[in-house]
Amino acid sequence: MKIVEVILKVTGILIIIFVIYKIVMALMNDDGNWIFGRKSDKVNINPIDIEQDIHQTNFETLISEAISKNNYRLAIRYYYLSVLKRLSEEKKIDWNYEKTNYDYYQEIENIDLKKQFQYISYIYNYCWYGEFDIDTNEFKIGEIAFRKLIQSI
Repeated sequence: MKIVEVILKVTGILIIIFVIYKIVMALMNDDGNWIFGRKSDKVNINPIDIEQDIHQTNFETLISEAISKNNYRLAIRYYYLSVLKRLSEEKKIDWNYEKTNYDYYQEIENIDLKKQFQYISYIYNYCWYGEFDIDTNEFKIGEIAFRKLIQSI
């Protein structure tokens, strides 16, 4: 009779754990944030069209559209992808969709270019992955850094 009791207790504990798991999952939204957490400003960017084929994308138009909508986070993202495109075109990096920012940093040989890239990578990571909203003044500071880097490539 002891074996039956142990089996029932273990089964009961497993059921309780499963129910708790389901409740927790129900309380979390799709982004992994809790019900009261900050929701991400999800931007519908088709990575197949933009990130995987940056050489065919007109980033100037996309940047202008994002700025006109005051979507500075998205504009920073487009600026960053534009920099990667330019670096790749000038053979400063070997662009690949699956590489990290650090991979690109390691490929850049010119010290000044490398420092500038490191700074814009910081801006990009802060705005995009950190999901921090930026105002017009902050965007202008970042935009200057991106444009300076693009001109120096």
